[in-house]
Amino acid sequence: MNILVVDDEVTLRRTIRMALESTGHAVSEAGSQAQALQQVVLVRPDLVRLDLRLGRESGLDVLAALLAAVPGLGVILITAYASIDTAVEAMRRGALDYLAKPFTPKQLADLIAR
Repeated sequence: MNILVVDDEVTLRRTIRMALESTGHAVSEAGSQAQALQQVVLVRPDLVRLDLRLGRESGLDVLAALLAAVPGLGVILITAYASIDTAVEAMRRGALDYLAKPFTPKQLADLIAR
């Protein structure tokens, strides 16, 4: 798969990239909404792994912008601030799934495989 990792934490973003690439996926990165929108147009990923908090930006707002740019895009929302309300809102707004931090590379790989 071609996967876009959107996270404002550079170290985490690169760690996830390496883990996904080691399993055969092509991975691109973005650290903000603007970069993510640019990447979905240029790269046309199959799936986006999106953090709920991107600095001052809300991942829920970024989710809406990504889906407006590429309707039907698969987006997995990931957060350290997991709650049932946030998970429900993410799914209502079009996320494919929701994963709470901390997570293992295997948990992410299993979610992507589904």
